[in-house]
Amino acid sequence: YSFAEISQKFGIKADIQFIFQGDLFNFDSLCGKPAERIPLQLNAAKTPLDIKVFIIDDKISYKDEYKADFYEETFVRHILKSLDMAVKGFSEKQKLSDISLVSEESLKVYDALNDNNVDFNVVSVNKLFENQVRKNPERTAVIVNEESLSYGELNKFANRIAHALIKRGVHKDSIVGMVFDRTKEIFIAEHGILKSGAAFLPMVEEYPDDRISFCLHDAASPFVLTTEKIKAERATLFEEAKPCQVLTIEELIQEGADGSCDKNPDLEIPVDSLAYCIYTSGSTGRPKGVMLEHRNMCNYVTFNEKNISHYSLVNGIKTSLSVTSIAFDMSITERYISLCNGITLVMATLDEIHNPLQLNQLMLKHKVETIVCTPSFLSSLYDFEELHTSLRNLKAGHIGGENLPDTLVKKIKTLNPEFHLINGYGPTETSVAPTASESEIGHRVMIGRPGPNVKCFVVDKKLNLLPPGMQGELLICGKGVGRGYVNLPEKTKAAFIEYKGCKAYHSGDKVRITSKGILECFGRLDNQVKLRGLRIELDEIENVISSYNKIRLVKVIVRNNGTEDYLAGFFTADTHIDINELKNYLAAKLTPYMIPDVLMQLDEMPLNSNGKIDKKALPETTVQFDEAEYVEPANDLEKFFCEVFEKALKREKIGATENFFKIGGTSLRAMRVVSFAISKGYNLVYKN
Repeated sequence: YSFAEISQKFGIKADIQFIFQGDLFNFDSLCGKPAERIPLQLNAAKTPLDIKVFIIDDKISYKDEYKADFYEETFVRHILKSLDMAVKGFSEKQKLSDISLVSEESLKVYDALNDNNVDFNVVSVNKLFENQVRKNPERTAVIVNEESLSYGELNKFANRIAHALIKRGVHKDSIVGMVFDRTKEIFIAEHGILKSGAAFLPMVEEYPDDRISFCLHDAASPFVLTTEKIKAERATLFEEAKPCQVLTIEELIQEGADGSCDKNPDLEIPVDSLAYCIYTSGSTGRPKGVMLEHRNMCNYVTFNEKNISHYSLVNGIKTSLSVTSIAFDMSITERYISLCNGITLVMATLDEIHNPLQLNQLMLKHKVETIVCTPSFLSSLYDFEELHTSLRNLKAGHIGGENLPDTLVKKIKTLNPEFHLINGYGPTETSVAPTASESEIGHRVMIGRPGPNVKCFVVDKKLNLLPPGMQGELLICGKGVGRGYVNLPEKTKAAFIEYKGCKAYHSGDKVRITSKGILECFGRLDNQVKLRGLRIELDEIENVISSYNKIRLVKVIVRNNGTEDYLAGFFTADTHIDINELKNYLAAKLTPYMIPDVLMQLDEMPLNSNGKIDKKALPETTVQFDEAEYVEPANDLEKFFCEVFEKALKREKIGATENFFKIGGTSLRAMRVVSFAISKGYNLVYKN
């Protein structure tokens, strides 16, 4: 049968058509008479990509036709060159995996992509901060909750913490825990820990006891720093954390009140020492600690013109805003690019973050010029007209943690055409954001080019380099790649490798190099997801659910309700499981954003022909809410807030006694409630 007959009979359409013509058309006569070959001119390609192979004078020749709305000319040229490379490889190599598809022309594309070497003095991060202290001791370093610290004051208090920790025996690679609210003590603690030669492990007070305790034990933290207030409120936690000793900022600062510990410690910190450790979601059911060194951090935060993201965040900037959780690696961008480059950092409190009017006042009062946040958060700010003036005043923003929608780029750039909207990309393991690109209206959002001294390669499963245009795994190499995982040698060995003579990290992300020579991302190759900017290993959630009473099989997936993504968990068990009791169990072991919005017990888990769970066959879901008896609003105030909840949650008939967060509320939706209430004269804060 000809393909045309098969196509007509069965409705099969070819995406790519490969035809080997060989030497069938290599003739000068037909039926004994001279023949002339006349090329047939077509107005359109028959398939998106059509490749014909001819043998002419014992040489291989290729002819292609393609549809320009499917493929670019540059990509097609790379395909043909790769095909030619493969044909030659068949006669030279014994294994298919040894055949290279990358031509000399393709290698030049990689050379251009990775042309970013920058020479500078690599020092420990505390030295970068101390340089700014020497230059501008009186300049305001930090503003938070109506309190401020100059660079000199912050340095003095951090020195007291450092001397106190050194006296207690911390040393290179000690990991010191931190549990704080959004107060100035965060900065004093972090810089004090760095100056002592140790690494900081940031955690937020909202974390459950089980998670904080696990992180402290796993990292073998000798100490955890906090405030007197949190120490009293979380007494049970700190008892469980032993032998890790709890120290309060207040007591350590008081130890040096006589001024004897106000100077920088006389300590040379090797650049291969740990600087910080951040715990991210892990596939084993427990979070995993990612270790970054001073040299990684120094390469990331040092100002230079080849770093398009940092250039926009530093060049001519006086004041920046901090809205990101300290346990999220994007906050490293906020705090250290600012404080290592002499910029004033304004940290918003939780109330200010969740109250658009307060946040607007904060940004206007301090003339904030840059922001670092997720696309979801930036979108929520845009939704409030009260914040448009502040958004127009911004000069630059580093946006990352999740996909940046084209529609959001259009909204922000239309509102503020001069705004440098930087899309930052990168795993925690490679120093926050090893690649970045500036986003413009009318252009697809890309993850861009690697930053200074970072190299990027697209490879297959055998680590063979792939030609531009072809999708494969992004391998990130160079000075941004961290040390590895805490107490997970096998995972470290698998994820952190050597490639082309330098340390490299398996990102697990599927990418390609575009015709413009920049990187475009197409999602994950594994079971990791990003939800509202936070990295989540679905395996970790599944393992915790599996550990609950008599549960057998579990599958957690991401679904969308038309406006936002949410987690849905499905499970089978030997007995009936009370969903509320299961949620309470998960709340004690997982951070709030990792608890599925939907939990559904099934009689049997759907399986595909390979015996694996068939995700496409899982039942349709709607976000579940705790069942509560409807209680009529008793007065106008209760009626008002029930109506506001209904608008924010897009639900009908919410009763006076229902819990906002148990019926679908999120921090971003809470912003809408607070904003609307304030506009009607109610003095509401996020804590309420």
